Amino acid sequence: MTNVGVDRHARTGNDPRPTMRAASISLLVTLVGLHVWLFALRPPGATVITELALAPPFAPELGLAWQVHVPVQVTSDAKGLDRSRLLLREDGKPVGSPHARHAAIRERGGGAFLHWGEQLWFSTTDGSNPNTNGRSYTVLVTEAVACWPHLLLLMVDFPLALGIGLWLLTRAGRWRRGRRLLRPFFVVAGTCLIVELLCAVLYRHQLGDAGEAMVALVQATLDGDSSRSFHGESVQYSEHHYLNYVLNPDFHGGVARQFERAHRIRATEPLRSRAAARWRVLALGGSTTYGEQIDDEADTWVHRLERRLRRELGPDVEVINGGVGGYNVLENTIHYITLLSSLEPDLVLLYVGINDVHPRLFGTLVDDYANYRVPWRSEGSVLPMPVSGLRWSSVYRLWYLHSHVEPLRRNGIGGLTARDYPPADTWAGSLARNGTQVYREHLRNLIRLLLAQGRRVAVLPQHFVVSRPENALFLPAIEQHNEVNRQVAEQLGVPFAQGLVADGAFAREHTIDHCHFTAAGSERMSELVLGFLRAHDLLPK
Repeated sequence: MTNVGVDRHARTGNDPRPTMRAASISLLVTLVGLHVWLFALRPPGATVITELALAPPFAPELGLAWQVHVPVQVTSDAKGLDRSRLLLREDGKPVGSPHARHAAIRERGGGAFLHWGEQLWFSTTDGSNPNTNGRSYTVLVTEAVACWPHLLLLMVDFPLALGIGLWLLTRAGRWRRGRRLLRPFFVVAGTCLIVELLCAVLYRHQLGDAGEAMVALVQATLDGDSSRSFHGESVQYSEHHYLNYVLNPDFHGGVARQFERAHRIRATEPLRSRAAARWRVLALGGSTTYGEQIDDEADTWVHRLERRLRRELGPDVEVINGGVGGYNVLENTIHYITLLSSLEPDLVLLYVGINDVHPRLFGTLVDDYANYRVPWRSEGSVLPMPVSGLRWSSVYRLWYLHSHVEPLRRNGIGGLTARDYPPADTWAGSLARNGTQVYREHLRNLIRLLLAQGRRVAVLPQHFVVSRPENALFLPAIEQHNEVNRQVAEQLGVPFAQGLVADGAFAREHTIDHCHFTAAGSERMSELVLGFLRAHDLLPK
């Protein structure tokens, strides 16, 4: 019967197979064209922005905070840090800080807001009542374009393309002997291609819906570029058996600095041998020494000081940045003993005091700050470096996103290595109860160690301004620690840079927040420190 049927189609010229094949090819071309058009119009990972009005009345919460229902179902920060893509606008102008903590909204205000679940906690720019101040409040909602049309077209395109390809393979007479080998290869290659394309769509879609911080992390690690700084966040650090955490030299993403491995310090220029450095200065401290929020290491006050000294003394002078974000004087001591003493500095600058205020806020202060610090277990808080040879693959990128980036809740390192902060209304009582004696002893021990090693030492008081209400609670304690700095320096016979806290030493624009310098502030700091070194005969002859 089969042979008869074939002969009949051959005789009559009514064989339906060429028509079916032509229709299949036409359908495939049409679907591919539709997919190209869809990709150009709304590619995977694209986003759409919608502005929606917030409907009063706004409910008062606590302090400066107000609460209102969000008029759309979108991902909020309840799903993870920085996940919300919602932005608040007051009279059409963007305001405040997104992803703010409840306490910051209640106490600081200034337009800070938080999108959590179906609610928006927000504050007005001037602390006024949003129900009566006559202003309009809207939110910009960014949503990822649906990826299912791309997935559907790929799932239809693939079997059509595979079927037509196999048919063309069978029709190629010269390849008939190799068809049995080529056919499975063709199927495997086609399957790998479709899996790669499907993962590419899913990866771009999920990245578009992941939130700006996650996007920046992926760009920094997988693409080696990011416009976002990672200073102070957990990806910048790794565990250490003595120090709890140190700078992580394996994280080279984006604008974060590449850290020197042997000493776990911020250094772009390779360190010279000690014999090649005629005079070496080491600066110890926390984030204010490290240069928190300054992306270019050349804009830190430590590097600016080195530049000034080299102009004056020659190129064989080094000023090494030993500051690490969050380090208190005890951690600076351990850092110096374990990793930095081998640098054999001629002069050590101590710019410390602020980070030793924090332990005084927690319960009863103890000598090792165990009332404040907790051990950091960095599983899930440090991004492994991706395999460079697999970065091209969307399958690998999708796996990396799910396995490493999405589970990572990137908190500041302090949020992972310290206990939860007590309410701000308890701070004054805690600071009165927990005095400066522990800090005094740690500072004295560090200076004595340095002097015993034959190092020259200079103490720099910490610059601090009130930029928000909670800073006012800190300021008296900072002044206490600066006074301890002065007293200990005087007792041990080392210079103290009183001019750094003199009236008019710094302008308000010299700090980003309350204590971290801008590039202009770093330049001013380096100028003042150099003048101090010169005045106290600390420069080499």
